[in-house]
Amino acid sequence: MLSSQDIAKIRKDTPGCSDKLFFNSAGSSLPVREVVDRQINYLQEEALFGGYKTMAKYASEAAEAYVEAAKLLGCEPHQVAFCESATVAYYRVISTMRFEMGDVILTSELDYISNFIVFDQLRRKHNISLAFLKKDVDGSFDLEAVRKQFTELHPKMVAVTHVPTSSGVVQDVIAIGKLCNEFEVLYLVDGCQSVGQLEVDVKAIGCDFLSCTGRKFLRGPRGTGFLYVSDRALTMNLVPISADGDTTIWQSADEFEYGNTAKKFETFERSYSNLLGFGAALKYLNGVGIKNIEAYNTTLGNHLRNGIKSKTEILLMDHGSNLSNIITLYHPNFQLEKVTSQLDEHQIYYSIARKSMAFLDFAQKGVDWAIRLSPHYFNTIEELDEAIDILATMH
Repeated sequence: MLSSQDIAKIRKDTPGCSDKLFFNSAGSSLPVREVVDRQINYLQEEALFGGYKTMAKYASEAAEAYVEAAKLLGCEPHQVAFCESATVAYYRVISTMRFEMGDVILTSELDYISNFIVFDQLRRKHNISLAFLKKDVDGSFDLEAVRKQFTELHPKMVAVTHVPTSSGVVQDVIAIGKLCNEFEVLYLVDGCQSVGQLEVDVKAIGCDFLSCTGRKFLRGPRGTGFLYVSDRALTMNLVPISADGDTTIWQSADEFEYGNTAKKFETFERSYSNLLGFGAALKYLNGVGIKNIEAYNTTLGNHLRNGIKSKTEILLMDHGSNLSNIITLYHPNFQLEKVTSQLDEHQIYYSIARKSMAFLDFAQKGVDWAIRLSPHYFNTIEELDEAIDILATMH
């Protein structure tokens, strides 16, 4: 658990948190000072010496970014690829698959719009089918019914979001992973909203792929993300459509030897200032400790939810027994514009989750929008209390 001294240092390292109530780490969080400094310093050197020379100078530092990512996920550096975003990583995984008419993808109704877009394209181009993992009345996976789905549907792939962007629920990706391994089905996990706020162990999950962004709870630069690839997947010779000459050997006129590490999911052309900045963010977070961060975040999330429940007329839209630090709110008496204007007036930073981004989830809840608050380990209980008091004035 983080001490008050720890939090004071973290806040000192985070210049952006001093003059506002920043609760938008699920959107784009606040970086620590050294992340920004690392990016700027690299760009200044690159301007003087050119991209290739500067890149070569910091090759060992770039390699450390893989070590830090692997440390966070509980895997090995060769299983990590850095990408421009979580969506890019996700799409590259999908591009390795050879889908045929009648293939089935099992997924969750709580997946993000970008994931559903690629599913829709697969339906249009390959006539695949989409099926949703069965759930109990409490919203958790009905594992007996899911097992029956595996037996009857013979899914080509299972793709599940760990923590949805439109809801604070933590889905049981470990239970689904056990079924995927039993039935030998490739398993893709979207860890965009879980990595950095929760402890995520890819070996415990049993996934073949996990995609993640840098800008959210990891507090890295925009335009960064990474992908975990299991050794099982690496031995299957799955090659993304984006594979390029950086990890591929051209052996003859029509023969190519593709790499055997996760780096085959990368491309040569990328921002090294972003990579080094992301590496600095990962190192900082590992230094604080993800167990400490998760424990403190649980305290923050519970405090905010309890305060909203007891002191305001606002509805909490997150349902489930295991909830994260994404808190979605709906005011039954106010239009969205009135809610946002009051939050803006009090310098509360938030996101808006809309039905168009999570149609199935919001259709079930019967709302078109929700305010999303996502405190993180640089926030304080005092900040939450101030926000709760402001929300209590909306009636």
